[in-house]
Amino acid sequence: MQNIVAERLINILLQSEAYNSWLMRCHEDRAEILPRILEIGCGTGLLTTKLIGVLPPSGITLLDIAPSMLKICEKKLGNIIADSMSARHKYKFVCSDVTQYDLSRENEKFALVVSSMALQWVRDIGLVLTKILQNSNLFAFTLPMAGSLWQWYELCDELDIEYKTIRLYRGRDMLQHIKDCSANPGGSIEFREEIVTIGYETALDFALHLKRIGASSGYKIDESVDSYSTHHPLNRYLYHSIEQPKIGREEKKMGTKSILHSRKILAQRKNFNVDYLVGYFFLSSGF
Repeated sequence: MQNIVAERLINILLQSEAYNSWLMRCHEDRAEILPRILEIGCGTGLLTTKLIGVLPPSGITLLDIAPSMLKICEKKLGNIIADSMSARHKYKFVCSDVTQYDLSRENEKFALVVSSMALQWVRDIGLVLTKILQNSNLFAFTLPMAGSLWQWYELCDELDIEYKTIRLYRGRDMLQHIKDCSANPGGSIEFREEIVTIGYETALDFALHLKRIGASSGYKIDESVDSYSTHHPLNRYLYHSIEQPKIGREEKKMGTKSILHSRKILAQRKNFNVDYLVGYFFLSSGF
């Protein structure tokens, strides 16, 4: 899942109006096109590995709150980054909560800030948006949107299994929140949604996937989805979270059975597919 979305994020970024406007500005100013990049929630380095292959940076900062993830990322990227960057180029790994990290202490703005499927865990996304828009030229990120994984929630309701949901934004509400956090009228916002469907052999395989990353196979992308259709089944699980702008809040849905005690019945649900409604956001600070 993360691999699919990371590739899509980069491909769409390189075609976006915000990115191409930045390139034109660099040419006009005769500035160096090699950007300084910050990745928020770098995890194991999956997005960065792909990004530096198509957009070699002059410097890169990789931020994650989990020390174990950073160690894996550093091990994976160390040789790649060293080979692709000259001696004057620098990179660093930072273990920090993004809400606590002081972007203004950098000597200059980041040309590009990226984040893929990570910001849904941030409690105060408004604070993060404001900081990034003040200290970067471009911000490209993805989020799972409200309605994601509706098949799983529906199955748990059917089987009376206890589960947790995380409060996520609708696209239109997130766009309004971004506008409220932006102090620069010269900036721009580009947004699109896609459904990414991931297939699992059984529902149990998906349940186990929730505890580990990367155990998926098979996917398709539907670019024409109307996430606001009242006839779409994911509509049951949409939240009007603009009234509660701090996302990342978990809600426990009570059931008489736990996933642990439902392993047998989940294993009997074959060919289990789940939809992720992925939002792609591209923000320009107006340079």
